[in-house]
Parts: sequence; structure tokens; C-alpha cells
Amino acid sequence: MNHHKLLPPKAVIITIDDGYKTARTIAAPLLQKQGVPFTLFVYPKNIGRRNGMSWEDVQELSKEGVDIQSHSMNHPLLTHPHQRMNPKDYDAWLDQELLESRKLLESKIKKPVRFIAYPFGGYDEHIVQKTKEAGYLAAFTCDDGNAYEDTFPLRVPRRLVLRGQTWRRFVSFFQAQELNIENLSPRPGERLRGFPETIGGTITNIHQIDPNTLKILVDEWGGKRVLVPVDPHTGLFKIPYLKPRRYWYNFVSLFAKDKDNPHLTREASFIFILSRNVSKN
Repeated sequence: MNHHKLLPPKAVIITIDDGYKTARTIAAPLLQKQGVPFTLFVYPKNIGRRNGMSWEDVQELSKEGVDIQSHSMNHPLLTHPHQRMNPKDYDAWLDQELLESRKLLESKIKKPVRFIAYPFGGYDEHIVQKTKEAGYLAAFTCDDGNAYEDTFPLRVPRRLVLRGQTWRRFVSFFQAQELNIENLSPRPGERLRGFPETIGGTITNIHQIDPNTLKILVDEWGGKRVLVPVDPHTGLFKIPYLKPRRYWYNFVSLFAKDKDNPHLTREASFIFILSRNVSKN
């Protein structure tokens, strides 16, 4: 990845997280045979484990031209440390995960490391700022969506290709278009002290969708898409926040059919977090 070069139209970037051995033994040979470049996001704690690559694997892949970047030091959910911390200790912990992992990777591959994939896709406004301070030029989330020229570089969305992914769903990644939303509440990446009463916002390209097809999928609600009422003139929508399952981390996706092409889906996604373990005192 080179931030000084413009990507060609319809460009696709392939990323592989974690640094498991199969990235070296299966993915790399297949992609290299086809001449397809890819980025490997590695977290050092996984290096040398039973199913993880060795440092020699990482170094060899780097020499072969594979882009090696950071995935934090230990792969924690950065928004929720394993124990309660005051703000000073929390920032020191974030520095360890963000900055030290970059320095260690650079020392091993002898190349700059300037990109990171947030572990589990977890981020909030504070983590975005700490990521910038750690010297990263771009950061990748698990927010589902396409990246555009005006995408904020420290919140780049990705399309997750997981085990069991259907071919139909995979193809849909390349057909989906943007659902433009402003004034989201909760805000993307916002950390809340309690449950929000509603989820809402304003769809600014309401004229491009069929307003009767707007649905919302919140991970914490159990994987069910819920129909959302939306004003067809202003694009305003609001839906009560349903009872969550795990109470702390919410992936939110919105879907609507394109007005002119009902086979085309327009999508948007974001996350918000319920506070845990970090003291605000």
C-alpha cells in the first residue's frame, strides 16, 4: 500500500489478519501464483505459536514483496482492556499495543510499518487519535463497506470474507453502493456510558433509494435485520434500540434497495461501544 499513488478504478486490496501459518502455506502461494499483491496484518504475540508463523516466515514473505503491517501487539479489543484502568494507565497500555508493535515489526522486516488493522475492528475516537500519535498513516476497521477518495484514512472499512461465505454474498461486495448518512446517533466509534434509547440519522442520498426497503442489522440484536421507518423527503430515520445480547460492542449496518435498480443494494455501517474497564475519574 502506497499512499502517494492513486488507485485505479474498481481497485481491490486483499488483507489477511493475524499471521497464522496458513497465510504462508496456503494463501501466499495461491495469490503469488496469480500475481495478486496482498497485505498481511500481524500481531507479534501470535508469532511462534502452534498455528502461527515464525519470524522467519514473516521475514521471507516480506522479502518476497508481501506487505507486512501491524495488528497490535497482543490482539486485544482496544476499546475494552482486560482489567479496569485509569485514563493514564489505559493510554500507556494503548501505546504498548499500537506503538511497540510497529517498532518490533520494523526491527524484524527492516521496512516501515505505517498501517494497522484494529483487532476485532474495535475503535473509538480516542483510539483513532492514539493511532495517529503512534505514527500510523491509515487504519483498517471491520466496518462493512467500500473505501472512497474521501474515506477517513484512520477508519477504512473492509469487506469481511469469513469461513462459510457464500459466493452470492461475495459477489454482492462488488455491486453494493454507498448509503450516505449524516448526523448519526450514536456517533461512529462513540463510547457510551449506557444504552442509547434510539439509533438514528439522516440519509442524504434518500432520492437514490426505495425508502420502504431500509433495514438495520445490529450485531448485538442477534443477527436479525429490522425494517426502519424513514422520511422519504428529509431522509430522517430513528429506531428504538432493542435489548442487546452482550451489552458492550455494537456493529451497525444499514441496507436499502437502489431506487432505479432493485437488484442493487446501498449500504452503510458503523460501530459504537458501551464503556467497560476504563475509569473516567
